[in-house]
Amino acid sequence: MLEEEVADIRIGFEEARRTSIESPGRMQSRYDTMGVEAAWVADGLAKNLKSKIESLARLRQLRLPPAPLKGCVGAVVGVGTPEGSESIYFILPGGGGQTVQPSEKGAPVVIVTPGSPAGRR
Repeated sequence: MLEEEVADIRIGFEEARRTSIESPGRMQSRYDTMGVEAAWVADGLAKNLKSKIESLARLRQLRLPPAPLKGCVGAVVGVGTPEGSESIYFILPGGGGQTVQPSEKGAPVVIVTPGSPAGRR
């Protein structure tokens, strides 16, 4: 899932970078900002790509604890309500905010990072 995001962001970055490089050096009119805007997009995508690659590297190096007793990296935490519904969270060092569906019958699992508001608690 995160690997697919990295691949998609990389494609977008390359397209924006190519657009900014191939745009004419001078503006054709005062409204021609294509090169500048493409450079801004490429810069933002480069930062996002770097962040995703770092998250992916942290996930690949992660060694899960056998059976954590508290909410730490690698723990799966279920939070129930009095009505009987349950939300399941997987605490990981990267990929926060993504939802994983383990099976058709299983409840969706939301990935939470320690740096997120829920992960800091």
